[in-house]
Amino acid sequence: MTGCDDGTWCTRVTYYGFVVVGFHGCNHPYVAYGSIDDGRRMRTSTSTCYLTAIAVVLAGCAGGSSGGDAASDDPGPVHVHGVAPDPNDRDAVVVATHTGLFRIVDGVAERVGDGYHDLMGFTVGDDGTFYASGHPDLQSDHLRTDEGDPHLGLIRSTDGGHSWESVSLLGEVDFHALTIAGSTIVGGDATTGRFLASDDGGDTWDERGSVDLVSLAADRDDAQRLLGSTPDGLVRSDDGGRRWQSLGDIIPGFVAADDEGFVVARSDATVAHSTDLTTWTDRGRLPGTPAALDASEGRLLAAVDGHGIFTSADRGETWTVVYRDPAAR
Repeated sequence: MTGCDDGTWCTRVTYYGFVVVGFHGCNHPYVAYGSIDDGRRMRTSTSTCYLTAIAVVLAGCAGGSSGGDAASDDPGPVHVHGVAPDPNDRDAVVVATHTGLFRIVDGVAERVGDGYHDLMGFTVGDDGTFYASGHPDLQSDHLRTDEGDPHLGLIRSTDGGHSWESVSLLGEVDFHALTIAGSTIVGGDATTGRFLASDDGGDTWDERGSVDLVSLAADRDDAQRLLGSTPDGLVRSDDGGRRWQSLGDIIPGFVAADDEGFVVARSDATVAHSTDLTTWTDRGRLPGTPAALDASEGRLLAAVDGHGIFTSADRGETWTVVYRDPAAR
């Protein structure tokens, strides 16, 4: 790891033990949190590991040379957690990542806004409002508690992600799975395993149960019917998340709802579709392990680790590239 002199803007994303620490500028950490399973579930605090990781990164920063200007040092999209069509431009795709929000047009990823928030759960409302969760950009005091708790709770953007406001649960909750079921926002809190639901746009929440969700989708016609993916397999709920039942030995992955049912991009890169959550039809294969999935506007969008963003107009049978990860070029 190379460093940069004090006062020089640079970007560092460092993996140390169970902690991920990112810096935009040597003295400006933008995210720090602990993971017990490669980022799927987070257990965060100002632990010894946390502090040690910061020390390691700062040591690198103190001893190196200049890292260049901010634009050239922008890491771009790192580890996509959410993907969706831009509600204002069908030809554009929005991706929520470890390093902030990006808009992809003609194969080029452009940062949206100035924040480097680690956006985990991400969903878009019918009115174009963005909702997200995750961990704050530590350069900013805007979405942080006075105590520095590293969870965003629920945040909202009404200007396409250029600015965000806290809605609720700041410092308390980290939604990794988040979606909208009818008029209800629902999500799985990665810090506690609680399944939470809000009928008033995220202002207040009802705790409906406990389930360890990686991904979540709601039926387009029946808001009570939910499909979730856990580390152990797929689960369904027919009562809005109050009770869950396993779907058996179906390989887990990332899930989405389309006009006729549900889609799963499995961890083995295969893609399947179901209209009844009982029978699944294999459709095709992604070029690698999926990291996020969306089914909107008659097409699928999938983020693939180490490869980029892909789209399908035939429910996953064939895929074309939208954005190529620089590492795969």
